[in-house]
Amino acid sequence: MNEYNIKHYFKLHFKDDGISREYMYTTSFEDTDFYENPIICYDTTDDFINYMSDICENANFFRYCRQHKKLDNSNYEEIVKEIECNEKDFDEKDLYRKEYVYNWYFQNRVNFLLSKRFDFFLKIVDDLEKENNKN
Repeated sequence: MNEYNIKHYFKLHFKDDGISREYMYTTSFEDTDFYENPIICYDTTDDFINYMSDICENANFFRYCRQHKKLDNSNYEEIVKEIECNEKDFDEKDLYRKEYVYNWYFQNRVNFLLSKRFDFFLKIVDDLEKENNKN
């Protein structure tokens, strides 16, 4: 599983829903991370956070990947181990269901990207903007 599938998934949603930078955050500022490296922080809007929560709750990432023939099982076992280490409430049988593992991976990575790599979503909006300017 990889971030390409997540990027493509959100690109489709952002395009359909007309998501813009203004919808995503109100202000940005420079700060430093734990290691004193400079980073840019964003004050995300409540609307965008709710939008992302709705997508995560209603997504069937496994079905999306399967329909677009982008199934990637290269790190499937690592994801299962991650679930075992991070999740307290899961049924052991779920670890054998690809649908559960893919959907868990999707929600986990989206939460990580929102908190640590918000620029991932900004790049998607930038790509869409470039595509619109070409047309």
